[in-house]
Order: sequence, then structure tokens, then C-alpha cells
Amino acid sequence: MIKTFFYGQLCCCKLICAHVNSCKYSSFFVPCFVPRIISWCKMSVHIRKKAISKGRQSLYLDFWPPVVNSSGKQSRREFLKLYLYGEPTTSQQRKHNRFTLRLAQKVRAEREIEIQERRYNGRRDDTTVIDFLHAEAQRRVRQTALIWGNMIFHARKHFSEDVQVKSLNVHDCLAFRDYFRRLVDNGDLKQNTAANYFAMFRAAIRQAYRSKMISENLNAFYDPLRFEKTERDFLSIDEINRLAGTDTRKPEHRAAVLFTALTGMRISDVIQLTWGRVVDDDPSGPLLKLHVKKTNDYDRKPISDQARLLLGKRGSDGQRVFPVTYKTYRLFLREWAKAAGIERRVHPHMLRHSFAVQLLAAGEDIYTVSKMLNHADVKTTQIYATLLDESKRRAAGKMRINFSKM
Repeated sequence: MIKTFFYGQLCCCKLICAHVNSCKYSSFFVPCFVPRIISWCKMSVHIRKKAISKGRQSLYLDFWPPVVNSSGKQSRREFLKLYLYGEPTTSQQRKHNRFTLRLAQKVRAEREIEIQERRYNGRRDDTTVIDFLHAEAQRRVRQTALIWGNMIFHARKHFSEDVQVKSLNVHDCLAFRDYFRRLVDNGDLKQNTAANYFAMFRAAIRQAYRSKMISENLNAFYDPLRFEKTERDFLSIDEINRLAGTDTRKPEHRAAVLFTALTGMRISDVIQLTWGRVVDDDPSGPLLKLHVKKTNDYDRKPISDQARLLLGKRGSDGQRVFPVTYKTYRLFLREWAKAAGIERRVHPHMLRHSFAVQLLAAGEDIYTVSKMLNHADVKTTQIYATLLDESKRRAAGKMRINFSKM
């Protein structure tokens, strides 16, 4: 009976709110009675999930009754720009889900208080810097989100937990930049690492401005940290052939390394490659249907017959082609290079550099090479052209003629 009573009040509230504007006594009725009628219907804020791409779920708040958002319109939803993995398969994904749900519950509780105190305006004006950085990290692909996590570690050291985004000013940003500079001066961080972390912070500031959480783009009033030019080392074709000719007891690691050298793929994409991404029946030849983790982009990548041979016998679609991890791949490459007589330090990304340089040396145009490497900007690929020029210069210097009798 009580349930029926409240249901009747709810229907009555809906009806009155829908037609109250047409009432000639609305100027009296609205301020006096509508707030009391709405108070009979219990205010509720629930966390809802909406399915999005790649098996993820976007989180949003569902308000009843509807609230007035920042645009002055009634709305029942506020998307939190947070997502969950629909079916988490790793401990990292499960940890991500737990943290994100805690953050969403915290926001939900804050919204209820804001609405009760009539402070809600459709924007997260009370969001702290740390919470906002965490939310921005969750919008990135996993590999990039992990690096954001390192930046947030330093943000926690610099900013107090209760500092809100809306209170940030240029001096706060400059102070955070000086924090990274001190770490570099003390030898605790490399220059490019600090520059990368601060660039992420600037990206968050830019997003806060776009979301109207701050009134002006603070990035316009200070410079980023400078990146140092780094030398990109690569293996010559002779060194790669020496690797291929050196015996090893780990054929799956050998195949993974040589496949990387023949395709120029990032190691993260090689390790995660499944048979469902390998296409053998295309008229043009073997190719890969890739989801590039770093750029979060999709690509159809042709591969040579030699690269396809390294993949071996086809498995089930969900099965990984190379049963290796990043750690075992890296350690194997280091030991294999040493066994092949390569004295300098060899790391996995050198194989990608080698692929680019060899293509340019073979006469491929830089635009094609940039597409083969999945570079978003051809300017990134131009760095390898510089490496090629340096390689040619070293080769030219090895040519000697005895002029002593002239």
C-alpha cells in the first residue's frame, strides 16, 4: 500500500511538472508547491554502464528527477569519461576496474550532495587535480596509460590531494615544471623522460580548458620542457644476418626477433599478435589486420613471404602467434646478439629502426616507409633519413686509397 502511494505521487509529480507552465497561476504555483512535490519523489543518482568499442563499458551517472546541466537544459545523464573492461582477463585490467569504480562511486556521492545543496551545474567543478589526471589516463590505451601513471606518481608528490582543477593557475604549472627540472638536475630523471611527463600534464590542462573546468588555456602562458635530440641506433643488414646465422635453443624467440626485423612492427604489437589477425587468403599476398596499440589505430599491413614463413603453422584465431613476453624477448635478444659477436648494447626497438633504414636505403619513398611504420606524422619518419645519411657517411669513410706514391 505504501509502495502504491509513492508510485501515485511519482506519477502526479510527472504530470504536474509537464503541464505546470500552461497554468495561469504558474507564477504562484511553481515556487510554492513544485519543490515540495518533487521532494516526495526521492532524488537518486545511479552509476550506469554503456557498451563501447573493444569490449569496454563507459560509465555515466543517471539522475532522477532530471537535473539542469551546464547548458541550461534538463538532462538525466552525465558521462564521466571513465570506462571499465567488460571482461577483464589480466590483473592489470581487474585493478583498473576496481580503481575506476571507486572513483565513479566517489563522484556519484558528490553529485548527490551538490544536488541537495543546489550547487550542481553539470560540470565537475570540484574535481581534484589527481582525480582528473587519473581520469585522463584511463582514456588512453593501456601502454600510454601506464606512462601516465608514472607522471601521476610525481603529481602526487607535488600537488596536495585536495587541490582542485578549477583553482590551477600559471604559477602552479610553472612550479610543476620546476619540480621536473630539479629532478633532472639531481640526476633522478632523464631530460626526455621529464619532458614527456610534463607534456602529458599539458595535455591534461588542455583537456580541462576544453571541458570548461578552467576559464583559460594556461598552456599559452608558459613553455614546455625541451626534448633533447637522441641518437637512434640500428643494426646493419650484416649484423642481422649474423644474428640469423647464430644457433639458439629458443626457436620461438628467434622467430619473433627476425619477424620484427622483417616487418618493423613495435614489440608490443608483435607479442600481442594473434592468428585471427593473420590473413593468408588475400589475392595480393599475406598480410596482417592490425590494431596498433600505441596509436590506437587499425591497419592492413602487407608482409613478405619470408616473414610469413617465420610465423609457422597456423593456429586458432585467439591464439598468440609468438608465446613470448617482453622481458624474455629483451633478454633473449641481448644474449643472442652477444653470441653473434655484436659488442654494443642491442635493444628491441633497434630492429624497428633497422627496418626503416633498410627500406630507405633500398630506394623506398619516405611516405611509404611512414605508412609501413604506422607513423601518424611523416616528420617522425624523416629522422630515419638522417640515420641513413650518417650510415652512408661512415661507409664512404671506409673507402681508402694509398696516395703515398703519387
